[in-house]
Amino acid sequence: MKFNWIKQHENEFPTAVMCKVLDVSDSGYYGHQKHKPSATQQKRDVIAQAASKSYFESERIYGYRKVYSDLPAKVKCCQETLRRIMQRIGLFSRVKRKFIHTTDSNHTMAVAENLLERDFKAPAKNTKWAADITYIPTE
Repeated sequence: MKFNWIKQHENEFPTAVMCKVLDVSDSGYYGHQKHKPSATQQKRDVIAQAASKSYFESERIYGYRKVYSDLPAKVKCCQETLRRIMQRIGLFSRVKRKFIHTTDSNHTMAVAENLLERDFKAPAKNTKWAADITYIPTE
């Protein structure tokens, strides 16, 4: 993290001063600059790019299972690796919840009389009142 900040600001401040202020060694910074990603990290980057492409093409709906089936043949990994990589880079599926029907129109209970008949204008104050009690738990 500190090395990346030094790299971003190397045109503004001397490298030696930034290393001293951030309490890192010059040799550690330059060693980090020369460091190449490992073969494993390179493979993870390829998987992450392919997963991101599939994920965003599906409009952020696909989870790791569908992304796995959508991966190109040249990208080889197991589902667990793909799940871990997608979790690390913040890709997760949007779950569409099943709509639950709560209205039962075919019941034998008494139906309240419609006293207003959709005439909501009151001739005087406190003559017509309306309320909604659907938020009150009944069971």
